[in-house]
Amino acid sequence: MDLARVRLIDRLIGGVLCAVLDASRRILGRREESTGSSPKKILFIELSEIGAAILAEPALRHVRRSWPEAEIYFWIFAENADVLRVQGLVDPEKVFLIRSRSVWTVMVDALAGLRRVRREGIDAVVDLELFSRITAILSFLTGASQRTGFDRHEMEGLYRGKLQTRAVLYNPYRHISANFIALVEALKRPADEAPHLKAPSAIIETSVPRAPGLDSYRDAMSARLSARLPGFDRRKGFICLHADFESRLPIRNWPMPRYRELADRLLALDGVFVAWVGKIRGDGNGTPAHARSVDLSGETTLEELLGTLDLATAVVSHDSGVVHLATLTRAAVVALYGPETPSLYGPLTEDKTVFYENFACSPCLSAFNHRTSTCRDNACVRAIGVDAVFEAVRKRLY
Repeated sequence: MDLARVRLIDRLIGGVLCAVLDASRRILGRREESTGSSPKKILFIELSEIGAAILAEPALRHVRRSWPEAEIYFWIFAENADVLRVQGLVDPEKVFLIRSRSVWTVMVDALAGLRRVRREGIDAVVDLELFSRITAILSFLTGASQRTGFDRHEMEGLYRGKLQTRAVLYNPYRHISANFIALVEALKRPADEAPHLKAPSAIIETSVPRAPGLDSYRDAMSARLSARLPGFDRRKGFICLHADFESRLPIRNWPMPRYRELADRLLALDGVFVAWVGKIRGDGNGTPAHARSVDLSGETTLEELLGTLDLATAVVSHDSGVVHLATLTRAAVVALYGPETPSLYGPLTEDKTVFYENFACSPCLSAFNHRTSTCRDNACVRAIGVDAVFEAVRKRLY
């Protein structure tokens, strides 16, 4: 479904529904949990971003540490659900899916999901979305007695009603993983605390564990790459490039000519192999033809993509889901940021090189503008030169 249409529906229709539900809550005096109690069934809602689902992993692990017996559920768009499977943190039977093909499928699946949530007896909801009215509405309609989510408090705009029992102050100065953990911590606090969370900020995990099953994905892709690339030997150097030149947020893209130049320079090194990865095939878009280069774009499942990334010496990508998928593997991450800041959305791995030119206008994509921007010239990303990226990769090779 078109991203601009989703934003419009969320703002116009979602805002009205939030106001109606908030008014009904006040008039009917709905009874809800007033003190932090131990939840038995916790539902996370994060619909739209693979990267966000990976960055939420520390929050899910925090639930495991805080309430070892609690059951974890997750609500996500169907096209992103595979990431939960490879992470192995949520039982597939406890994942609720929404097909995002059209407004109709979203409505049908949301209603079906609400019926199932109520049957399951969910008693706590953690809404990970940043000021989405749709997820605030879904959270409220679950009937859960404890609901945490981000709230605007005294900020103008970003209205989503007072549908959460614990309205957590979104902190744009801390990594999103710490913000997600604050949502979980709020479940332990009294509902009348304002604003949540009146406690020291969580120390975020600097890395996420490797994905379970990674070795089998890796072995399968090693055999496949050996068949496609004569003489393939990852020990000589194997670099994955993720150009993603038809991204939903093209403003984040590093220019394709830069990726091509980087590939040419890497392939000029003795014995180095290059693979192009991602969802969109590069045929006809300028991916260099070379005996030690292969275009896997559009050819891999998520497991196969992880296996490919795990074989890599380094993965080069602009800000995208692949940056965060690579943190589930052994590969070094070379990430290129511009319209969003790595201080908030940086990859959770210790083996990384992050490029960010710190323009005065950056970040222009944020929770406060629902990730929209008037920018049509992403100079902040283009300012990252091929020389610097090549050198960061070369250091990993020798």
